[in-house]
Amino acid sequence: MTRFQYVAGLFVVSTMAMAGGALATFLMQGAQPVHAQEEAGVITGKEIRLVDAKGNPRALLDTGEDGSVRFTMFDKDQKPRLQLGADGEQASISFLDAAGTPRYLVAQRNKGNDVMVTFLDAKGRTRYIQSLTSEGASLLAFQGPKTEQFMTLMGGGDAPATLILGDPESKAQAVLLASKDQTSLSLDAKDSSVLNAALGSGQAVLGLSHDGKLRVRAMAGADGTPEIITLNEKKEATWRAGAK
Repeated sequence: MTRFQYVAGLFVVSTMAMAGGALATFLMQGAQPVHAQEEAGVITGKEIRLVDAKGNPRALLDTGEDGSVRFTMFDKDQKPRLQLGADGEQASISFLDAAGTPRYLVAQRNKGNDVMVTFLDAKGRTRYIQSLTSEGASLLAFQGPKTEQFMTLMGGGDAPATLILGDPESKAQAVLLASKDQTSLSLDAKDSSVLNAALGSGQAVLGLSHDGKLRVRAMAGADGTPEIITLNEKKEATWRAGAK
């Protein structure tokens, strides 16, 4: 799995969690009360409602047909503002704004045992994600209203330490990576790109590309021997200096 697939997967998990929170709100608002039975200090029922002095609902605890349990707290205007839920997929806490839109979500997924914190804007669009897997891989991601990525930071577990900075409008991007095999910095802007890398083998490499084609390569071998090569569009060497 590449680092971009890893980020995309986490975005999907976040979106599913957000949708689950919104669905829970809808179900809770439409729930029908069930009278509880009391035996020896134990209250048994499918739903418990807490109302204020005027009879307005302020809290609701109920269960779903799938065995899930949900708890919602309402403000003085009967708007859901806090939700807690647990089902076969995850346990979660969601904070909603006055319009009923989830804005802050904390979820612990049963599968994979990972934890995710998600911030959403007023339109329910994911803008910030923080995640930690059971293997210790962590991720921070900032994205725009159309899921475009501005900054991604990840590392730990099997994932190399990586920082990705991007400008979605111009498609410019900078990627900084550090692992046992290499440390590299990649810069892309318009039709040009630059790659700087220090390899675990002891080599140092600099590559300059245009239109996706490598045009200049400079390298220092493991023993320090330098080499510089210029190439044409057919990847043929046009000039060489240093080691052969």
